Amino acid sequence: MWKLNNELRMQYSHGSEFLIRLSLHWLLLVCTYFIARRIHAKEVERLRTMRQAQREERLLISREIHDLLAHSLTLIKVQSSAGLITANTNPSSAVDTLSSIKQEADRALLEVRKVVRALRSQDSGTPTPTAPEASIGTVLDSFRHAGLRINANLPAEPAELDPLTDLALTRITAEALTNVVRHQGDDATVSISLKYGSEVRLLVESWGRRQHNSSGSSTGLIGLRERADALGGAVTAGGDPQHFQLTAILPLKEH
Repeated sequence: MWKLNNELRMQYSHGSEFLIRLSLHWLLLVCTYFIARRIHAKEVERLRTMRQAQREERLLISREIHDLLAHSLTLIKVQSSAGLITANTNPSSAVDTLSSIKQEADRALLEVRKVVRALRSQDSGTPTPTAPEASIGTVLDSFRHAGLRINANLPAEPAELDPLTDLALTRITAEALTNVVRHQGDDATVSISLKYGSEVRLLVESWGRRQHNSSGSSTGLIGLRERADALGGAVTAGGDPQHFQLTAILPLKEH
């Protein structure tokens, strides 16, 4: 509103000059406001993306640790119980059981160390889990040794899968069998079918002959659903201690 005249004295602007000055003043304020809003919106979006990445990383870590330890500790518990039963009557069998427990513990420690190394990596971004040391066949053998009767219908020639799909299939199989032992007993009967087509379809069906009161938090099933959903697939499960069925469908991607 003020200006210096030729005599270096302050005086009011007036007429068209006043309107131009006023318009430029408000234009500057409006532009500053919208620029500040845009910068603020970008910062809010950046923080939201960062928090979402942190949540996804925590979920990934919790799934990996749960799937690793739940599987291994369940097998160790079953095998140690069997070893205690046979320790007095069949010492050689108890020694074999202890050897299996040691192997399972070594495998679990190796897998956990892999997860820890990924977390300590200096690379930016969420750590990507690597393929597990155990294959589906190895997982089935370990549960058969624990007492489960497993009838497996697996393809003669396994497909070349990308590491995340291969990891998901192994983890889903291990978690399904872990739940069988936990809720239906180590004398349950299990049928497993794995088929490749336009997608990977895994069916795990189990029958328990005795009631088990072991209750869980469903953390394992939630983790499996999250793992499958992240790959564009799905996991459905339902039943009771007498009969339970789990189906996993994952998109088939070339290795």
